Amino acid sequence: MKTHHRMWRTLRAAAVAVTSAAMMAALGSAPARAEASEVTIAKQYGLLFLPLIIMEQNKLMEKQAEKAGLPNLKVNWQRMTGGNVMNEALISGNLDFASGGVPPFIILWGKTQGTLDVRAVEAAKEAGVKEIVYTSMPTPEPPSAITFAPEHYGTEQAIKASGLAYTILRMGWYTEALLGSLPGALKSGQWFTSTAGGKVANPTRQDCARAAA
Repeated sequence: MKTHHRMWRTLRAAAVAVTSAAMMAALGSAPARAEASEVTIAKQYGLLFLPLIIMEQNKLMEKQAEKAGLPNLKVNWQRMTGGNVMNEALISGNLDFASGGVPPFIILWGKTQGTLDVRAVEAAKEAGVKEIVYTSMPTPEPPSAITFAPEHYGTEQAIKASGLAYTILRMGWYTEALLGSLPGALKSGQWFTSTAGGKVANPTRQDCARAAA
């Protein structure tokens, strides 16, 4: 179990570090543009985001921008709570840079095919990635009453067309996700589900990590 936790922490830390380096490289390699006077960067809590904290405190983005010919760049750091929030902010144009784990990145790539230039697969290829392992959901194909099913289905199709080897794991609803229903169930003494007389298999995140590994 500890090995799997370490693996996921290492992957996420690597993603944050790569994103930080990419932001600096983007300013360093792109030609100076007068209209690029302000950027907004998302940050999160935790030691994994230490590279971003250092960038903010030492004004590394501003220094790199000045070298690239943008001496008056204004950098806004906006604290956000997770990948989904950052994805929506990126799509709406309220955010320029975000960092996080691989799953939100892949979902963003799947959601924006043909609308935004999200280079998830290209970045993976350049990093030497040979296979994408994606955690999806059971039967995301349309029509589906689940609101986030189209995101997973679209991402699956994009991964299949990427040219990389892939493994798609259609996990059941995590056991931990049911904990949010406990307060109401304990208060009322009743547990409401939509399964009627059917049966549901809810794996834990640990089980999913073991299956993926």
